[in-house]
This record gives sequence, C-alpha cells and structure tokens, in this order.
Amino acid sequence: WDAGIYTAPATYELDIHSKGDLNVSGPFDFQFDANNNLIYDSVQIVSDQQQLLDDYLLKNKNKGLGVDFGASLKLFEKLNVSASVTDFINTLSWNQNVFQLSQDASIHLDGVELNNMDQTNDSNIFEPLLDTIANEFQLVSSSNSFTTKIRARYYLGANYELLKWLNVGAVVSGHSYHDKAFFKYTLSANMKMWSFLGLSVSGSKTGTGPISYGAGLSVKLLPIQIYVIGENLTGLYYDPDYNGAPMIWPGDISHLYLKFGVNIAFGAKKKDKDDEVTIQ
Repeated sequence: WDAGIYTAPATYELDIHSKGDLNVSGPFDFQFDANNNLIYDSVQIVSDQQQLLDDYLLKNKNKGLGVDFGASLKLFEKLNVSASVTDFINTLSWNQNVFQLSQDASIHLDGVELNNMDQTNDSNIFEPLLDTIANEFQLVSSSNSFTTKIRARYYLGANYELLKWLNVGAVVSGHSYHDKAFFKYTLSANMKMWSFLGLSVSGSKTGTGPISYGAGLSVKLLPIQIYVIGENLTGLYYDPDYNGAPMIWPGDISHLYLKFGVNIAFGAKKKDKDDEVTIQ
C-alpha cells in the first residue's frame, strides 16, 4: 500500500494520494453501494454460530499445503538435541468468502474559503471538504481469489532428563521478516504424571519484550495422543459470571497462541534385550 501527503512549501496546499489492495477472507458482512464502493458504517461480523461453523471453519474451499521436517539426536543417555523447520513450504489458497478491497485516488486541497471571521466557529464549513475526501478515497470491492504464504520458522532445542518423570528443555526459534531475523528463547519443564498424562510449563522471551508464560497438556489413549499447548496465558481474564456462566476473556494481552492436535503411533512395542529370541 502506498500513501502520502505532500505540503507545498509556500502556500501549504496539500496533495494526498493513496493506492493499494487489501485481501480479506473472514467472517465479515460487507455492504456496497451501486458503484461497488464499500459502505464503511455497514461492516459487521457474522454472528450466526452455525454459519461460522459451516462457511468459515469446516466446509470452506480455502485450502493449503504445508511441509515441516526435523531431526533429533541422542548425544548422551539423558541429553537429546533436535532441530526442525516448520512451514518450509506453505501456500494457502483463498477461494471462498474473499474480498479484494482496492483504492487508487488522489486529491488536491487548497484550503477552506472564509468570507468573514465569524465562520471560524462554524464547523459546517468543513463538511464539503470532508465529503470530498470521503468520496474520492473509496474502497472498491472485487471477489478475486488470492494466495498467501506463511513464513518458515526454525527451531534448535535441547532436552535433559532430570528424573524419570521430569525433564527440562531449552529452545531457540526464529523467523525472518523483510530480511531481518527475529528470535525467541524458551525454557520449559515437562512432567510425565502417569503413563497416559503429561504436563508442561514454559517461559519465553522475544527481543526486549516481557517474559510470556505458557502451559501444555497431553493425554495418551492407546496409540493416540491428544495435546493442547498455550502461550502468553497470564493476561487472560476469568469472569466467573458472564450472563450466568463463567467465561475467559483476553484481558490485557495483545496476542495469544493456542495449538492442539493428535498424534498416532504405529508399530510394535520395543522389546527388552532379555525378551529377544534367536533362532538358529
């Protein structure tokens, strides 16, 4: 998006320009006039839960392909190191509920004409000027499909077993944006409470920002493991009585990371050496 204001050095006249495109795919209800211009005060978020579930989560045509890879190496009996790359190749195609909002406009403003000093207290004299600006800088809509990419992330970690049920880990992760590298440093403690239940807590720091704390939970059901991980959880606000029911709100946080998934393990259980049988 390119936009700017030029001020004439002597007369202070203004030249304003704005040109760009904004691709949107989300649960928004946009309204447009007869000239296909966006009506700003009509924009609403879709609130129907069934429509959100069907059109935006489960049955939409927005698909993607992602490739991750990694490796781990056991250096010593209790020390394991690992490295991985996520979203190394990741392309998302947006084909449903898409809007491309475009703007290409410029305007020259040479001021407001005052016939007498009494008009300086009259706010109505600026209405024609504001109307002109609003009419010129309209957002025009189209429904063109588009593609996006997710930046690859790189991870380097180490894990040390303190006890049979407790290990500690350290991870350095990074990504690049506009040819500049950004890193995050994480320390974690991971507990295996029982054979089917695991818990983890972590603290992460990025740049000069504050430490953000996270937690994770994993449950193993035969060959299936279900897990959920959250980061930057300390800013959540718990409301015990919101319309008669408890609710969790994002209180004073600017972002919150949540991941959940399922792992399925295949193959036979590893046998102990004492159980091995040699056939001559």
